[in-house]
Amino acid sequence: MIVVAAILAGLAVALNLASAVGALSMRDSYQRLHFLAPPASIAPLLFAIALFFGVHDKQPALKMLVVAVVLNAVNGVVTHATARAHRVRDGRPYGALTDEEAAAQEGR
Repeated sequence: MIVVAAILAGLAVALNLASAVGALSMRDSYQRLHFLAPPASIAPLLFAIALFFGVHDKQPALKMLVVAVVLNAVNGVVTHATARAHRVRDGRPYGALTDEEAAAQEGR
Protein backbone atom coordinates (compact mmCIF):
# COMPACT_ATOMS: atom_id res chain seq x y z
CA MET A 1 0.00 0.00 0.00
CA ILE A 2 2.90 2.36 0.66
CA VAL A 3 4.07 1.82 -2.92
CA VAL A 4 0.67 2.91 -4.27
CA ALA A 5 0.78 6.02 -2.08
CA ALA A 6 4.28 6.86 -3.30
CA ILE A 7 3.24 6.41 -6.94
CA LEU A 8 0.19 8.66 -6.49
CA ALA A 9 2.24 11.33 -4.72
CA GLY A 10 4.86 11.10 -7.47
CA LEU A 11 2.14 11.56 -10.11
CA ALA A 12 0.89 14.65 -8.30
CA VAL A 13 4.40 16.13 -8.16
CA ALA A 14 4.98 15.31 -11.85
CA LEU A 15 1.65 16.94 -12.73
CA ASN A 16 2.63 20.09 -10.86
CA LEU A 17 6.02 20.17 -12.55
CA ALA A 18 4.49 19.68 -16.01
CA SER A 19 1.97 22.45 -15.33
CA ALA A 20 4.74 24.80 -14.24
CA VAL A 21 6.73 24.09 -17.40
CA GLY A 22 3.59 24.58 -19.49
CA ALA A 23 2.80 27.87 -17.80
CA LEU A 24 6.34 29.11 -18.40
CA SER A 25 6.17 28.21 -22.08
CA MET A 26 2.94 30.08 -22.84
CA ARG A 27 3.14 33.52 -24.41
CA ASP A 28 0.53 35.48 -22.44
CA SER A 29 -1.10 35.43 -19.04
CA TYR A 30 -4.48 34.24 -20.32
CA GLN A 31 -2.91 31.08 -21.70
CA ARG A 32 -0.93 30.60 -18.50
CA LEU A 33 -4.15 30.52 -16.50
CA HIS A 34 -5.12 27.23 -18.17
CA PHE A 35 -2.08 25.55 -16.64
CA LEU A 36 -3.14 26.51 -13.11
CA ALA A 37 -6.15 24.18 -13.12
CA PRO A 38 -4.40 20.77 -12.85
CA PRO A 39 -2.29 21.69 -9.80
CA ALA A 40 -5.33 23.21 -8.12
CA SER A 41 -7.77 20.40 -8.84
CA ILE A 42 -6.17 17.08 -9.78
CA ALA A 43 -3.00 17.16 -7.65
CA PRO A 44 -4.81 17.62 -4.28
CA LEU A 45 -7.11 14.76 -5.20
CA LEU A 46 -4.11 12.53 -5.95
CA PHE A 47 -2.53 13.50 -2.63
CA ALA A 48 -5.79 12.73 -0.79
CA ILE A 49 -6.01 9.29 -2.40
CA ALA A 50 -2.34 8.70 -1.57
CA LEU A 51 -3.08 9.52 2.07
CA PHE A 52 -5.93 6.98 2.11
CA PHE A 53 -3.47 4.30 0.95
CA GLY A 54 -0.41 5.41 2.91
CA VAL A 55 -1.68 6.38 6.37
CA HIS A 56 -3.38 4.02 8.80
CA ASP A 57 -5.31 6.86 10.47
CA LYS A 58 -7.89 8.14 7.97
CA GLN A 59 -8.45 11.58 9.54
CA PRO A 60 -5.62 13.33 7.60
CA ALA A 61 -6.89 11.76 4.38
CA LEU A 62 -10.42 12.99 5.02
CA LYS A 63 -9.15 16.50 5.74
CA MET A 64 -7.11 16.46 2.52
CA LEU A 65 -10.18 15.29 0.63
CA VAL A 66 -12.13 18.26 2.01
CA VAL A 67 -9.32 20.57 0.90
CA ALA A 68 -9.38 18.99 -2.58
CA VAL A 69 -13.15 19.47 -2.85
CA VAL A 70 -12.91 23.12 -1.79
CA LEU A 71 -10.08 23.76 -4.25
CA ASN A 72 -12.11 22.18 -7.05
CA ALA A 73 -15.11 24.29 -6.13
CA VAL A 74 -13.31 27.64 -6.12
CA ASN A 75 -10.76 27.01 -8.89
CA GLY A 76 -12.99 28.16 -11.74
CA VAL A 77 -14.17 31.24 -9.89
CA VAL A 78 -10.65 32.34 -8.96
CA THR A 79 -9.38 31.74 -12.50
CA HIS A 80 -12.23 33.76 -13.99
CA ALA A 81 -11.75 36.59 -11.50
CA THR A 82 -8.02 36.66 -12.22
CA ALA A 83 -8.57 36.82 -15.98
CA ARG A 84 -11.18 39.55 -15.60
CA ALA A 85 -8.93 41.61 -13.31
CA HIS A 86 -6.08 41.29 -15.80
CA ARG A 87 -8.36 42.37 -18.62
CA VAL A 88 -9.54 45.44 -16.69
CA ARG A 89 -5.97 46.30 -15.76
CA ASP A 90 -5.07 46.20 -19.45
CA GLY A 91 -7.70 48.89 -19.97
CA ARG A 92 -10.15 46.73 -21.90
CA PRO A 93 -13.71 46.79 -20.62
CA TYR A 94 -15.75 43.64 -20.43
CA GLY A 95 -16.75 42.55 -23.93
CA ALA A 96 -14.04 44.51 -25.77
CA LEU A 97 -12.08 42.31 -28.17
CA THR A 98 -8.32 42.13 -28.49
CA ASP A 99 -6.75 42.56 -31.93
CA GLU A 100 -6.26 38.80 -32.19
CA GLU A 101 -9.88 38.10 -31.22
CA ALA A 102 -11.18 40.65 -33.74
CA ALA A 103 -9.02 39.17 -36.51
CA ALA A 104 -10.27 35.67 -35.66
CA GLN A 105 -13.90 36.82 -35.87
CA GLU A 106 -13.31 38.55 -39.21
CA GLY A 107 -11.74 35.39 -40.60
CA ARG A 108 -14.91 33.34 -40.03
